[in-house]
Amino acid sequence: MAQIRYQHVGKRFGAVQALEDLNLVVADREFVTLVGPSGCGKSTTLNLTAGLEDPSRGEIYIDGQLVNAVPPGKRDIAMVFQSYALYPHKTVRENIGFGLKVRKMARAEIESRVQQAAQSLEIDHLLDRKPRQLSGGQRQRVALGRAITRNPKAFLLDEPLSNLDAKLRIQMRAELKLLFARVEGTVLYVTHDQAEAMTLSDRVVVMHHGQVQQVGPPLEVYNQPRNLFVAGFLGSPNMNFLDCHLHVQDGMWQVQGEDMPEGALTLTEADLEAMDLLAHRDRLHGSAILGIRPEDIAFSPRSEADATDSHLPCQVIVVEPMGSMNILVVAVGRQRLMISTGPDQDIRAGERGWLTFNRAKLHFFHGETELNLRA
Repeated sequence: MAQIRYQHVGKRFGAVQALEDLNLVVADREFVTLVGPSGCGKSTTLNLTAGLEDPSRGEIYIDGQLVNAVPPGKRDIAMVFQSYALYPHKTVRENIGFGLKVRKMARAEIESRVQQAAQSLEIDHLLDRKPRQLSGGQRQRVALGRAITRNPKAFLLDEPLSNLDAKLRIQMRAELKLLFARVEGTVLYVTHDQAEAMTLSDRVVVMHHGQVQQVGPPLEVYNQPRNLFVAGFLGSPNMNFLDCHLHVQDGMWQVQGEDMPEGALTLTEADLEAMDLLAHRDRLHGSAILGIRPEDIAFSPRSEADATDSHLPCQVIVVEPMGSMNILVVAVGRQRLMISTGPDQDIRAGERGWLTFNRAKLHFFHGETELNLRA
């Protein structure tokens, strides 16, 4: 396996800057996921790595070798596509072993590798079938088997689970994680699905408009988003945002907004310390955006709580039962927030109540730059 390194890599398609100044190192045997909305540059990065596109600028290294001018077949990488790209007239056995046959490997070695890959993917009983006789999940396993038999320096996966139904995607996520833990491969994985990025990766690379927004372990990026885009992209339901104004009064920080009654949220130094903001207290003034995740908001019916400086008045607009939890859409003035509650909490649309924020989980973003104030 091998390290993949990008130095100031950019790609332009005519007037469109698809990728801008990518600087990234994928360590040997690391699983890194590129995640972001359509058009963010993640698939372009994968294609540049595979040699399917040439960079407009910058350098790409695989295992220490500059590969800008190296053709795809000489880069020793294996790619798994969104479309399984199987030969319909060949059996599963022939599809898995095709790349080895092209490389003129001995028949016995091909058969050994095919059997080993098929057993690890639990498709050894399907080796004599044709692709049309397989389910979507089985076809994806065949595509993965074709990749791992080659023992490449790196695996490149381009949204390999997007054609599967929701239940099968969850199952395949777990299998992919176990598979690459066994083969100890260097993996660059592309997806728009944040759940895949969070569950599979050693590190995630969040991209937007051809630029890297943040790189880090999944939970670190989730809990410490660098900017407003990252905060809003990762998480389901999404993080809530409220426009606000910050100022200091009597040694405490007042959070005020058009839809937040005066005194509804006051922060002490202890609150700032819990948010890891105490060292950045000088930034807490002026226009800002308050971010809070749905799981960090508690709802109390009006009959159970009186208005205090720690509550925001609200009205429930929609209740979405999800089985394991309920998702509430509530109105705070003219703004809408989403919160998650336990499945047994009996809350109905139209009900009025109070919201309490977990203060240790608050995020504040600069009103103009949209950077996290603790970044």
